[in-house]
Amino acid sequence: MGEGGAGPVRREKASDGRTVGGGQWESALSEEENAILDMEERWWAHGRRKADAIATLGMSQTRYYLALNRILMDPRSRMERPELVGRLIRLRERRIGERGGK
Repeated sequence: MGEGGAGPVRREKASDGRTVGGGQWESALSEEENAILDMEERWWAHGRRKADAIATLGMSQTRYYLALNRILMDPRSRMERPELVGRLIRLRERRIGERGGK
């Protein structure tokens, strides 16, 4: 059932993987999770250091990276933003390998 019990809400995939229903974007991810993924997708294009871009979200770097790792482990993020999340996971695994991790 959709919100308010009025029946199912029709959802279609948009080009960026988010679902569309009732003329509005609907996302299984929170606003903060989407903001983090949006920032990961575009921070470098603004000509600033990543630490400065993270600060614009009102987060410490530690909190940001903990949230990002949680997002990357969440299957909902892979469903909504498969290309971005896949790329970020590959980068994370490569960096772990370079440091001699798992």
